[in-house]
Amino acid sequence: MKLLDFGIARLTNADGATANDLTRLGHAPLTLTYASPEQIRGMDIGTATDVYSLGVLLYELTTGQLPYSPKRDTLGALEEAILTAQPPLPSRVAQNRKAQRTLRGDLDTIILTALRKDQSERYSTAAAFAEDLRRHLRNEPILARSQSTWYRARKFLIRKPVARTGGQRDRFRA
Repeated sequence: MKLLDFGIARLTNADGATANDLTRLGHAPLTLTYASPEQIRGMDIGTATDVYSLGVLLYELTTGQLPYSPKRDTLGALEEAILTAQPPLPSRVAQNRKAQRTLRGDLDTIILTALRKDQSERYSTAAAFAEDLRRHLRNEPILARSQSTWYRARKFLIRKPVARTGGQRDRFRA
């Protein structure tokens, strides 16, 4: 199964007919908690909009919370938060220490890259987002992070633990 587009959903009645009374003129058809800044502003939407919504889903799945929790519980406050607030690092809001450790570093970076306010700073496609997640799972350097020598070396040593020992133990066993 593949998710094709977040922007085509419509509310329906139990019999499958469109619930016209729930879709009013002048209101954008969106689920606000998963809406991107450009959707709220009424701008053109595209693949980056879907990447943003996927980022919200991943944030929620990994932390148990949505990325924005405004002080006032109103739609306007939520819109304002989506437009202006930076979500906290997922590793800081995760429910337990194991989740916090797992999220710290690359996963924080991946999720927050998907949630950038500017469309051009997000992953260009859902496939690019998925590729960074795969790279993380394989302990390879992710593309959303600066590729410093130390970062790349650390990732290499995690993937190749034999490189750390240098074969010193085998030399003394003979």
